[in-house]
Amino acid sequence: MALRLEYLQGSIHLNATITLKPIQIDSIYQARNILVKNFTNPPTLIALARQVNLNDCTLKKGFQQIFGTTVFGYLHNYRMEQAKELLLDAKLTVNQVAQYVGYASRSAFMTAFCKKFGVSPSVYSRKNSVRSEKPIEGITEITVANIDAKTVRVTVVGEKVLPAIELFDDDTGLVFAVASATTAAQSPQTPQTEEQPATPTPPEASAAQQDEPIELVVTGEQDGYRVPTASTATKTDTALRDIPGSIQVIPRRILEDQKTTRIQEALENISGVRKEGNLGGSDAGGYNIRGFGQAGNFRNGFADNDFYSSVDTANIERIEVLKGPASVLFGQAEPGGIVNIVTKQPLSTPYYSAELNVGNYAFYRPSFDISGPLTDDGSVLYRLNVAYQNSGSFRDYNFTERVFVAPVITWNISDLLQSDRFLI
Repeated sequence: MALRLEYLQGSIHLNATITLKPIQIDSIYQARNILVKNFTNPPTLIALARQVNLNDCTLKKGFQQIFGTTVFGYLHNYRMEQAKELLLDAKLTVNQVAQYVGYASRSAFMTAFCKKFGVSPSVYSRKNSVRSEKPIEGITEITVANIDAKTVRVTVVGEKVLPAIELFDDDTGLVFAVASATTAAQSPQTPQTEEQPATPTPPEASAAQQDEPIELVVTGEQDGYRVPTASTATKTDTALRDIPGSIQVIPRRILEDQKTTRIQEALENISGVRKEGNLGGSDAGGYNIRGFGQAGNFRNGFADNDFYSSVDTANIERIEVLKGPASVLFGQAEPGGIVNIVTKQPLSTPYYSAELNVGNYAFYRPSFDISGPLTDDGSVLYRLNVAYQNSGSFRDYNFTERVFVAPVITWNISDLLQSDRFLI
């Protein structure tokens, strides 16, 4: 018990915040700059504190409070980011990169890099950069590096002079054109009197303008029929290629394009799934998965209904079919597989949609879908799906009338905690 109390007191002491004076904050940023400048051979913690006129305790707590990490945790992250940049240069080996960022041992660098990014330095270099040597006359090499999810760096090295580049839009897409120095030299030039600009541009400003990155906003439409992730097998949003099981997904786009109002009709898009009766043409019924009859289905991972219950498609976001035995995850179920319906969730931006479908045998179906935030800060969101369906049939005395209402409230308590309430 004594040891446990001592550990708790130590934890509270380390996590306690301190009030920093403006001069102390400036000193901590100065210490950060010293670390970055000397990241290959950094000073010790005590030496660094003395350079910025702070004691080591204040420096450690201040670093944690301002940057959210320890002094040498910040240094480690900076070294790894520098290593990522250098690995995109195909001219440098892993040993050279390790030495440049301050690692004397290649194995220690590889271990730290794998622990930080989940991939070895050599694999990262091959996957994120493409290099072409002497693609045209006057150009030594062109390197394309994928820095992160939103940044691509294109480096063009001229043989003797700076190459001429141009970025423009074409029918084929965004074009990055490179003109060699030879081509540029052959273009006719008209002699003219050189005029002195009224306000000369400093060399530093000119160099900064050349080094300034180009920001591009690219918009496109993703294939609505392809769903790369599913939540049925793992209860988390996991890529299908990483799930050791057979899962097929029917996205909302298919339901809208086919204008289907029955889950049985939607499941005809899945191989190995066939419908098993529909109670005289109603929207209820079951289906057969891999030869086994399945009377009910699941909704958001929980058992929802049986053979005699109908399912409306108004609030369905997607339908996931897990083929094979799934009792270990969902309890009692047929060994052929299960059908899991994932419902629509509230949106953080306002959304309004209304639709009217009409068809044979006096079929008509109005519906609307609205969603958005309820509070100014967006912490409370709502979504409401309402549908009404009325239709006759080619059978006598057989008709359908259904009212469907599905309100949902989501409370985003924090970045890591969310509460959903299905009101009906």
